[in-house]
Amino acid sequence: MKILSRLVLAGLLTAGLTTATANNLSNKHSPGQLSGTDEPLENATGLQIMQAVERLQMAFPAVFERQSMILVDASGNRETRKLRRYSRINRDGSGEYLLLLDSPTDVAGVALLASQSADGQMTRQLYLPALGGKIISNTEQALAAADALNNDHLSPVLGSDFSIEDLSGDNLTHYRYERQRDRRIEGAEYYQIAVYNKAANPLTAVAVKRHYVQKNRMVITRTDYFNEFGELSKQRSAHDIQAVSNGIWQPNMQLLNNIKAAHQSIIKIEQRVFSADYLPTDVFTTGWLLANHPPLLPPAETTKLTTTSQSATAEPLAEELPAELLKKFSAPATEETKTSAGVPTL
Repeated sequence: MKILSRLVLAGLLTAGLTTATANNLSNKHSPGQLSGTDEPLENATGLQIMQAVERLQMAFPAVFERQSMILVDASGNRETRKLRRYSRINRDGSGEYLLLLDSPTDVAGVALLASQSADGQMTRQLYLPALGGKIISNTEQALAAADALNNDHLSPVLGSDFSIEDLSGDNLTHYRYERQRDRRIEGAEYYQIAVYNKAANPLTAVAVKRHYVQKNRMVITRTDYFNEFGELSKQRSAHDIQAVSNGIWQPNMQLLNNIKAAHQSIIKIEQRVFSADYLPTDVFTTGWLLANHPPLLPPAETTKLTTTSQSATAEPLAEELPAELLKKFSAPATEETKTSAGVPTL
């Protein structure tokens, strides 16, 4: 059942859930300005910079994506999973999301439907075609038994090193943001933002992560994560960053290096379409799932499968990973990446 609980979490990571409202999305500003003002971000606080990043990344109300998730273990073995993501953000700030697995074959058709109300309340439904089309909601005991309700925003998803928050973005209400000295890295200018748990004592708190926001694109291209001792535990980086609209950039690949586990995960966007035409009106319903991915067994037979392992099988990678990324995996940590969370490298 571990694959099922991870899937529930995975639906949120690709959904891009935030607390932004439709009104925020409709405001158009230069990437270098604060929302609603002509004041440049050069004078902004850490929180204001993060708000600007969120506003730009939430600018498209209808998105369809085909994704590959590639897992690389310490021995260099690779496993890939194919999935589709549909998302729609409504004018009142509510949202609807569908994550649908296409492979490996033992989980093909498994899907997560998620919806978020305008006030931030989340509901989820897990569709299991191999169990006779069983649909599990987040209010049922069966989902809790699968450990799927333990959806910590920092929990790993789909067997990867990514968490929900890694790919959906910070919930800005959970953290305190402290702007540090701006950085110049490989010729590019960055805002450097230290991130602290809001509930932590400001006098003794250790940064849980540090974001590097590329100034000219307003994209977080790197995030360093720290343990409770301020030691680097993992690092996420964005690659193949492309302009998707005037002043809006998004990465087509994200890499996460779990230093402690010696394990890496990659998410590659194979196709991304910003259009409601790719979102059928009923795509966010169980009826659409049942019609397009019918149950594999009659419901009466599903009890025979309740203890069957759901472990994924390895599949060959459709295309080779870029050599520079694989080299990055095996490269030792630099003095910069070894830096403690409490003392930034300047």
